[in-house]
Amino acid sequence: AATGTFTAATYNVDGLPKKISFFTINGDGPGSDGTKTISSAIAADNWDFFGFSEDFAYHTELTSALGGYTFGTYRGSVKSISSNNTDGLGFATCNSTCSFSNEKIVEFTSDYGGITSGANTCIKKGFRHYPVTVADGVVVDVIITHMNTYSSSGSSHLNAQHAQLKQIAQYINNLIATNNRPVILMGDTNCRYTRHDFKTYFWDVLNSGLTYADPWVEFQWNGVYPTYPSKSLMVSDATGTNSSTDIICENPQKGEVVDKVIYINNPNAPVQIKAESYLRDYDNFNGLADHMPIVVKFSFEKTISE
Repeated sequence: AATGTFTAATYNVDGLPKKISFFTINGDGPGSDGTKTISSAIAADNWDFFGFSEDFAYHTELTSALGGYTFGTYRGSVKSISSNNTDGLGFATCNSTCSFSNEKIVEFTSDYGGITSGANTCIKKGFRHYPVTVADGVVVDVIITHMNTYSSSGSSHLNAQHAQLKQIAQYINNLIATNNRPVILMGDTNCRYTRHDFKTYFWDVLNSGLTYADPWVEFQWNGVYPTYPSKSLMVSDATGTNSSTDIICENPQKGEVVDKVIYINNPNAPVQIKAESYLRDYDNFNGLADHMPIVVKFSFEKTISE
């Protein structure tokens, strides 16, 4: 068998403009200078490939230190408080280690929440698909996403999120049936296992026989997924935590965040991937944006036919 490793990361870079017209929408965001610092920090970490969300107003600054990477489509900033033809997603591969061959952009068929209720319908939220070559003859299908926001005030937000999980799972089923390759799903899901019914709307939707894992669960919770519904496992640096509804985890690796990396294998496929480590990169990125990147090192094994 042929073997090797690669590193994948997902990062919400908090790239909304500080103002639109007279409206302040992201006054405490990193802005231009902060985004340049984010770019330099990513360059220093040298990830093999990564996905962005909220790559809006500062794309030039975000890519300024990343000349050794090839980027997917940049769809532009947010210029209106009502409707914008952008998903805020971005993708990049390190030229010296891997590449992607094409790009597919998919919009969600369900969403909920205007400007005063999560702003989900103010942009074209959805997901993107990139086939990534990580070694000679070794291709992994990578899906990046930014999903609907969560609200505890009603079921409409939750219903939209569950519908989006199901849409992604169905896409993955078709992808594996067609390509017979591993899939990595990563991005700002705005979901938590304690608040969202992953079993019904994602795991059980995946075709039987596929295997799946979340490296956070594997490495921080010994493979045991949190109970749904239950108190949320919040990181201590999170805003808006509530001791009556949340459990505060002082270890920044133990708490659940909405940024996730999930991987799916077909056990009968010639290429298999496995997570070797999980990191919420608190030390290198704390204070640069309102999220931290999630970084996962993967190993792969490709069976060589005689």
